[in-house]
Amino acid sequence: MTMSWHMMVEFEPPLVACVVSSADYSFAALKATKECVIAIPAVHLAQKVVDVGTSSGREVAKFEKFGLTQRKAARVAAPLVAECFANLECAVVDTRLVNKYNLFVLEVMKAWTDPK
Repeated sequence: MTMSWHMMVEFEPPLVACVVSSADYSFAALKATKECVIAIPAVHLAQKVVDVGTSSGREVAKFEKFGLTQRKAARVAAPLVAECFANLECAVVDTRLVNKYNLFVLEVMKAWTDPK
């Protein structure tokens, strides 16, 4: 999922607010499934992040095109990104600001980290 921006809004339960452009494929997917994975990459993946973010999942199979590895998540259907040092499995818990600001509030259901 490509986000315009995100921020922590609460620690217990862990909540993240994120803005997703209504023109993006990710927006429709998030509205339909009400879940996602936020994958947090390391600096060495910066160019790949730009490439992924500037292509659309409507036209491109991103994992294959950009050489990323899917891992099965425990709580959501969306895959984890193995190359990222952290992955947050999230569920949409508040959509009151979606129509006005494209802002979703997500609860982090499970967090994964790669100590390497």
